Amino acid sequence: MRSSHRTLAALSCLVIAAAPLAAQRARSSLSTWTPAPSSASSIRHDELVPDSVRTAGPSHWLTGGIVGSLVLGVGGGLTGLALCGLDDSANATDNCTRATLGLSVVGAGVGFCIGAMIGSLFPKTPAVQVP
Repeated sequence: MRSSHRTLAALSCLVIAAAPLAAQRARSSLSTWTPAPSSASSIRHDELVPDSVRTAGPSHWLTGGIVGSLVLGVGGGLTGLALCGLDDSANATDNCTRATLGLSVVGAGVGFCIGAMIGSLFPKTPAVQVP
C-alpha cells in the first residue's frame, strides 16, 4: 500500500511539473538584439534635466497647515477636557488644564503636518484681473 502511494505521488509530481519544465527549454534559434552604434551618440546631454532640478511653484501648504492645526488643536483640547473628567482614581485632581493643553498642542502639531501635506497638493493660481 505504501509503495502505491509513493508511486502515485511521483507520477502526480511529474504530471504537474511537465508543463513548466517544457517551458524552460531553450529554443535553438534565439534572436539577439544589439543596439546600433549611432543611437547612443544621438542623445544630447543638454536636453536631459534631472528631477531634482525641477522646482515646485507656490502652493497652499501654509493655509492647510493653519487650518489643520486649528481643527485638530481644538479637537485635541476638547478630547483632553472630556477624558480628564473620566478619571476616578484616588489622586485625580479637578484641574484638567495640563491634559487639555497637552492634547491641544499635540493635536495642533499633527494637524499642521497633515494640513500642510494636503495643502501642498493644491497649487496657487495667479490672480485673475478683471478689466
